[in-house]
Amino acid sequence: YEMSRTSSSDTAVKAGALYDKFGAGLTLLGLRIALSVTGPLHELNRTLQARSQTISGMLQSVNTVKESLCGMRTEKYFLELFDKVQHQVKALGLEPVQLPRVRNPPKRFSGPSTAYHAQSAAEHYRLVFFTVIDTAVQQITDRWEEMPGSGLATYRSLEKMLLTGESSNEASLFPELDVSRLPVQ
Repeated sequence: YEMSRTSSSDTAVKAGALYDKFGAGLTLLGLRIALSVTGPLHELNRTLQARSQTISGMLQSVNTVKESLCGMRTEKYFLELFDKVQHQVKALGLEPVQLPRVRNPPKRFSGPSTAYHAQSAAEHYRLVFFTVIDTAVQQITDRWEEMPGSGLATYRSLEKMLLTGESSNEASLFPELDVSRLPVQ
């Protein structure tokens, strides 16, 4: 900290800017929001990479994380998170979380009506929090959606066939599988 205030080197300037950013309550709020969303995603990543994981187990894990993220998408959850951050900001002596500068859209986009502006920092950042959760859920859905003919659907069908012995159409795609002997094996 002292180096950033007494020196004018490039490193000192960068250190000063970092110190200023880390002294803002908004940075703490951003980190808390990111942690609440990336925590379950990190656990999902670890689960999906397990050696003993099956396709159906992976899909179940994905659905569990999606449900968990959707469960966080409530006003109550966000207000608890926001209140914790507010208490930490006060305890650490950081700059309080404030509304960003109001920006009015050009009249050609909004017409004669007035643009929407949040009335409090909690209201503004609640929308940001919900957007982050919605984006995470949508990305998981896009990556793990089982579409007919997709690789994931084929592997799930093969897994079912190998575990239960019931033949499926996907077996014909793999000549090394002898469908007639599969129930015996």
